[in-house]
Amino acid sequence: MQKNSEAQLPLEQLRQIRIDKLEKLRKLGIDPYPSKSYKNINNSEIKNDYPKYEGKEVIVAGRVVSKRTHGLIAFFDIKDSSSIVQLYLKSDNLKTADYVQSQIKYQDLDLIDEGDFVEAKGKVVKTKSGEVSVEANSIRILVKTLRPMPKSLKDREIRYRRRYVDTNINEDVYQRFIRRAKFWEAHREFFNSRGFFEINTPVLEHISGGGDAVPFVTHMDSIDEDFYLRISHELPLKRLVGGGYDKVYDIGSRFRNEGLSDEHLPEHVAMEFYWAYANWQDGMELVKELYNFVIKKVYGDKKVFKIRGFDVDFSKNWEVIDFAKALQIKFGFSDLFSLKLKDIIKILKENGVTDKVVNIPRGVDHLWKLARKDIAGSAFVVNHPKYLSPLQKPSSDDPNIVERFQPIIAGSELGNGWSEVNDPIDQFERFNEQQKMRDAGDTEAQWLDIDYVEMLEYGMPPTFGYGHSERLFWFLEDVPARDGVPFPQLKFELEDSTKKIYGIKEKPKRDKEHGIKSGGSFSVDPQLKKDFPGIFYAYTVINGVNIKKSNNDLNKLKDQVTRNFKGYKLEDIDQIKPIIEYRALFKATGTDLHSKRPSPDALLRRVVQGKGLYNVNTAVDAYNVAVLETHVGLGGFNYDKVEEPVTLRYSKKGEKMKLLGDDEATILREKQIVYSDSKKPITLDLNYRDIDETKITIDTKNIILFADGTPGLAQDTVVEALKKGVEYIRQFCGGNIGEIVIVK
Repeated sequence: MQKNSEAQLPLEQLRQIRIDKLEKLRKLGIDPYPSKSYKNINNSEIKNDYPKYEGKEVIVAGRVVSKRTHGLIAFFDIKDSSSIVQLYLKSDNLKTADYVQSQIKYQDLDLIDEGDFVEAKGKVVKTKSGEVSVEANSIRILVKTLRPMPKSLKDREIRYRRRYVDTNINEDVYQRFIRRAKFWEAHREFFNSRGFFEINTPVLEHISGGGDAVPFVTHMDSIDEDFYLRISHELPLKRLVGGGYDKVYDIGSRFRNEGLSDEHLPEHVAMEFYWAYANWQDGMELVKELYNFVIKKVYGDKKVFKIRGFDVDFSKNWEVIDFAKALQIKFGFSDLFSLKLKDIIKILKENGVTDKVVNIPRGVDHLWKLARKDIAGSAFVVNHPKYLSPLQKPSSDDPNIVERFQPIIAGSELGNGWSEVNDPIDQFERFNEQQKMRDAGDTEAQWLDIDYVEMLEYGMPPTFGYGHSERLFWFLEDVPARDGVPFPQLKFELEDSTKKIYGIKEKPKRDKEHGIKSGGSFSVDPQLKKDFPGIFYAYTVINGVNIKKSNNDLNKLKDQVTRNFKGYKLEDIDQIKPIIEYRALFKATGTDLHSKRPSPDALLRRVVQGKGLYNVNTAVDAYNVAVLETHVGLGGFNYDKVEEPVTLRYSKKGEKMKLLGDDEATILREKQIVYSDSKKPITLDLNYRDIDETKITIDTKNIILFADGTPGLAQDTVVEALKKGVEYIRQFCGGNIGEIVIVK
C-alpha cells in the first residue's frame, strides 16, 4: 500500500519520486512503455469460472490498484475493464527476468507503484484464504505512471475535468457510462430490427432549423462561408424521406447555444427517426415500444425508477393528457385559444414568472412549463396549439391543434413526435409566420428554409417523425446532465500544479482570436474622443441568465479574493495602474476625488477597510469579484431595459438621473462622463453610479456588461477583465455569452 508519509507529499514531489523510479527502470534496460501486451484472458473469466482455469497458465494485465508485500511474497491487485484479480508473487518464482522484455525481478518490485500497468504470466490458483489468484512466474511493466491515482475525488468540477480519474476510482460512474453506451446500442438494435436505416446527416448547415434554439456559428475558410452547427437532425432526415427512404434515423451530437442546467447541455447526443406512411398515433405506439425495449436492454427487469423526486413506473399504461385542458385546469381560464397576450402575462406574473413575453406562443409555452412540473408520468401530452408547432400537421378535427405528442416524465418533456406537414404551401406560410416572430425579437423562432419547401413541392409521403436526446438517459439514471456525459463543457482552467510542472503560464493561444469585434452601432462621442484620444470601452451581452440572491460557492470565492488583500493599506491603492488612469480621467473632467472615486478604487478601498464586498445578487456579486481582481471598472445592466444604441459621452447641464438607491433625481452638471442609451444616461462618471431603471435583479434574464477603457489602459487589459466578469456570471448564473465588442 502507499506509504502514509508519501501520501502527504505535494504532487510535484510524488511525481519526482516516480520519475526517479522510471529512470532506474531504464538504467536496468527495461522499457517502461512497451508497445505490446500478451494478455490473453480477462480477469472476470478467471474469477467467474475458476474450475475451468484452475492450474492452467494464463497471461493477465491491468492497473495495479493495491500492493501488499510480506517479506518473500507479495500480492498485487490488478484491474482491467472486467474485474479485479489478485497476483500472487513469490520471490522464488521471480529470481530471473528478461529486462529486454520489460520483465521485473522480485527485488525490483518496489519500482512498481499503485496505478502502474503490469502484465503477469502464471498459473491460476487459490491462496490459503480462498482468493482466486494468478501465481506469477513472470511480471512485466506495461506503463510506469507519473501521478498517483487519488483514493477519492469529491470536488464535482475536478471530477468533470478529469473524468479519466473519476471513472478509475468511482465504480458507479464507470458503470454509468457503460450503460450510456448500451442505451444508444439498444436504440440502434430496435430500429435496425424494424427495417430502419441509420443515415448520418450534416453537422454544418446553412440554415438552422428543426427546433426552437439558438445555434452556434462557425466559419469554413475554404469557401469563406459561415455555417451553423445543427440544432436538430429533422430537416435533412425528412429530405431523405422525400428522396425515397421510408424509414430513416440518425443518432449523433447536436448543438444548442443555450444555458447549462441539470437538464440541458449545449452539446449533447440525440436521436430522431422518420417513418413514411405512418401518423402520430402509429408513432406513439412505436415510442412506447422503444422505451420498453431500451429500458429492458439497459436495466433488465427494473420497472420503477426514482426520477427527480418522482416514482415513475414504466410497467403501467401511459396517461394521455390534453394540452389545452391541462392549462385550463391549472390556471382556471375557460378557453386557451381566446386568451390575449395581456391575459397570459397577467397569469404568468401571478405565478411568479416575470420573463419578457414577446408573443402569445412564447407566453403559452411558459404556461405549459409551469403546468407540466406536477406530471409524474409516464404520460403523453397531445393536441398542442398549431402556433407552437410550425412543422406539424394540423388535426382534421380541429384546425387550431396539431397531430403531435410529447412524452412527459418527472415533470419534463423528454421527446417530441408528430405527423409531418407535407403541404408545401401550408409549410411556406408557417415558415413566414415564424420569420415574422424572429423579426419581432423571438430569437428561438424558426427560419425560412426555402430548399425544404421546394423538397415538399416534389412530394413527401405522409410521415411520422420523433426525436429525443440523452436527457432520457440522465433521467433514468436520476443524475444532473453533466454527470450523465463523460466530458461536459467547462471553462478552460489550468491548475497551479500543472503550471508549475510544465511551465505553462496561460491558456494556449488560438491561431485566430474569435469572438471579438469592433464598431457596431455603439459609439464614443466625437468631442470626448477629441479631448481624450484613445478612450474606448468594451461590452458584451449574456442572454438567458438565472440569477439568485446568493450562492455558497460564490460567497466562498468572494471570501477567498478579499483575503488576497489582507495587509493592503490605502496608500497601496495609489500605485495600481488602472486606478491611476481612472483618477486622471475623473480629475480632467472636474470630478472631486474626495467625494467620488472610480468604481474599482471605491470597491478596493472598501475591502482594505475590512468591509468586504457587497451582497447584491449572484450576477452583480460575480462581476464585482472580477473588478476586485483586475482593478478594471465593470458595470452590468438589465439588457431588456437598455434602449440601444449606447454612447459614451459628456453629460449635459440639467440632465436628470434617478440613481440606484436615491429617493430623488440627481441633476447633472456639464462634462461628466456617462454611458447613455438612446433615451437617457444610464451611468454617471463611467461606471461609478448607475440608474435604478436598468439595475440587475433576480428577475433579470439578459445582461449587458461594460468595461471602462481609458487612453492609458491597454485594450487587452480591459478585454481580459470583461472576459473574467462574464465568465464569473456564467459560472454562477448560467447564460450564453455573446461577442465581445470594442468601441473606440
